[in-house]
Amino acid sequence: MHASKAKSTSVQLPDLPKICSAFDLDVSKHCRSTTLASQKWLVDAGLPPHWRTTNGCTWKALKVGLWSSVCFPRADPMQLRLAMDFMSLLVWSTEVGQEGDVFALLSDRMSRVAYRSPAWYLRFITSLRAYREARAQVTEDAQNGSVPDMESYIQLRRDASGLRLVLAFIECTMDLRLSENVASHPVIQALAEHAIDIIAWSEDLAMLSRNQASGHTFHLPAVIMAEQGLTLPGAVTQCGTLIRQAVEAFLATEQDLPSFEDPQVDKEVRSYVRGLRECIAGSINWMYESQRYFGDRPEDVRNLRWVFVGLGSQ
Repeated sequence: MHASKAKSTSVQLPDLPKICSAFDLDVSKHCRSTTLASQKWLVDAGLPPHWRTTNGCTWKALKVGLWSSVCFPRADPMQLRLAMDFMSLLVWSTEVGQEGDVFALLSDRMSRVAYRSPAWYLRFITSLRAYREARAQVTEDAQNGSVPDMESYIQLRRDASGLRLVLAFIECTMDLRLSENVASHPVIQALAEHAIDIIAWSEDLAMLSRNQASGHTFHLPAVIMAEQGLTLPGAVTQCGTLIRQAVEAFLATEQDLPSFEDPQVDKEVRSYVRGLRECIAGSINWMYESQRYFGDRPEDVRNLRWVFVGLGSQ
């Protein structure tokens, strides 16, 4: 009787930066100073200084500060710091597989934002509740060994990704005051969901090696393989098609932006959409800078697009 051997293969990812090339990349001039301050705050708050992800990535190599800085390049230092600290806690809680009351570390600063923008804070709290519920559902599905169907996956991934929370900081970092009437408009909602899909599905591809190694099945390639019976390379190709379609849907929906018959409101809406574009470009490009996704060879993957993934025991 022969011992089983874990097999691996190489898969070529779609060219995600090219697919998302319609969105311009920029970076905050406050990136370095704010990142250093945020990292010190995290250590003081209890993040182990020598902590690593399951693929050996250090906190510094995660480059969460860079992620925040390319998503919110126009934020002032204080605004950027709040977004950066939140995104750091979001990544930390995802990596360690638990949340607890980690976001309570920001309660004082978030209370000040709530005082200035109560309508925004109510939307944020609603998204935070949906995030927690979605994460619990993902954990339950993983324990049961179930893979969601495509429609269920898309809705659950939008909430479980935490990206609704990240996009919420567009308003904070650009000093916007979107009313509930504006924020809930179908076109605005659709643009945000397209942005989330583009980023989340791209992340599913960027995390492919880690997901396959851990047996994790809550990601787009796994859902496609289960639902359509495709091989892993075929599912990866299909992911690229879906991301490209989401980009096209964003650009088409952008053309349907309504006028709210108030020049100031229309200006803020355009700024918000610009913020969505910056979050897309920033997130996609950050994946090729952070060692969270491609280990110590992100530049090789950016140029050649090949990743090695495990196929399980044979």
